[in-house]
Amino acid sequence: MQIMLTQATKRITQDYGIKAFPTKVLIDNKGNIVAKFVGDDGITMESLFEKLMNKKGN
Repeated sequence: MQIMLTQATKRITQDYGIKAFPTKVLIDNKGNIVAKFVGDDGITMESLFEKLMNKKGN
């Protein structure tokens, strides 16, 4: 089980270009990266959605 999780984690980090933790990746329903934030910048998912919705509205 541990080997499978390690392989899955490695694939995800490679597919989405994750090089540091924590990394927040917002992915749309087509699998495209909408936004990526590296580090603990204090941003919550709620504030991220709000920020992106405001950006989309402009």
